[in-house]
Amino acid sequence: MNQIELIRRPETLHRIKDLSSFLNASVFVIACLVLLGWWQDIEVLIRPGKGTVAMNPLTAVSFILSSLSLWILHSESRARRMSFIGILIAILILLFGLYGTLATIVRFPVALDAILFSEKLWEEELGLTNRMAPNTGFIFILSALSLLLLNWESSKGRRPAQFLAIIISLSAILSLYGYVYGLKLLYSLSGIIPMAVHTAIAFLLFSASVLFSRPDRGTMGIIVSDSSFTSVLMRLLAFVLPLLGGWLQLEGERLKLYSNEFGTALFTVFTYAISMFLLGRHSVLEFQMEKQKMEHEQELEAILDNSETPIFIKSLEGKYLLVNKKFQNLFKVSEKEILGDSEMKIPISEWSRAYGDFLPDGVTPFPSEQLPLAKALRGISTNEVEIIVKNKTFPKGKRILVTGRSIKEDDGNVIGGVVNFRDLK
Repeated sequence: MNQIELIRRPETLHRIKDLSSFLNASVFVIACLVLLGWWQDIEVLIRPGKGTVAMNPLTAVSFILSSLSLWILHSESRARRMSFIGILIAILILLFGLYGTLATIVRFPVALDAILFSEKLWEEELGLTNRMAPNTGFIFILSALSLLLLNWESSKGRRPAQFLAIIISLSAILSLYGYVYGLKLLYSLSGIIPMAVHTAIAFLLFSASVLFSRPDRGTMGIIVSDSSFTSVLMRLLAFVLPLLGGWLQLEGERLKLYSNEFGTALFTVFTYAISMFLLGRHSVLEFQMEKQKMEHEQELEAILDNSETPIFIKSLEGKYLLVNKKFQNLFKVSEKEILGDSEMKIPISEWSRAYGDFLPDGVTPFPSEQLPLAKALRGISTNEVEIIVKNKTFPKGKRILVTGRSIKEDDGNVIGGVVNFRDLK
């Protein structure tokens, strides 16, 4: 019996989507805490450390709006009116991003990023008014576009929102590495206020939330398709832990806990140990998943092969994914002969003529579009439809009852059809 790759691990997808919601909520909380800090003059909330740049209030508002928009658009089944509100919010974020990007070279009549807490925005150490950094504005443009395109997919299954989210995450990681290693060029332009460190963290969390919001689609569908939730977390940690290790190394050297040479050696050992741990853990998880998968397939094979009902499963492309022994015996075909074979080379409109399907009178051709499999591939269930089959295998005709069901993903998208039939003797 062949391996069925269509049916993904629903518990993994649910947990990844829950992680997406958690990360999105984290962005919302960070932004709200920043606004609280501006309002109540709590310095630790608006800037994470002494001498660092504060997050601009408009940046915090944009993060709150981004979080709300993603929350609204996160559910593909949400009401159209709510989705429209989410899109309107994304357009507002796009406008804020355009303003932040162009404000350094274009004189706008109103300084949007200086409306809130205008009397508190002077950065003493930089000698500049705290404004939305142009690189922050540009990433908000990418964030808004990722929200607007969140549910759009090309004919080849590509999702532009995911590519935009990857660009956002790489930009955020570059900024964080700039802060960790003191490379100002990575998070700031000369003479212009830099991106705040917690702005970069919020962008990283938001981009991950966008990617994990559709874990079974586009590029993420390939990455996550055969992975457990723990494996996905391991891949996420592979990005974060080296950054954390580098920061710990530099902090230890700054506090004179050890020499530069010892710090470098310590970071190398840390990176090596983390890499070995992640690789080892990944191997263990892959082995456990493969073992569990084989056990489930053996159970399914035993159930289907001991059924007295002929059963087969097909993909949307019309390829046979599974046939049980009763099907093979009835139609005198072997599993090797039929698995992977497709009937889509024959138009659905010609199925009845090609396979000899007739209405119960045995004379009138059965409407091809009303065949249980054709309906199942359109998401319509059928129960015990009576069909007369007359072909080379059954020259005298065989009366059967056919039941069809769709195979659907968690969001309701049809990915295949399963059909079983009963011989009426």
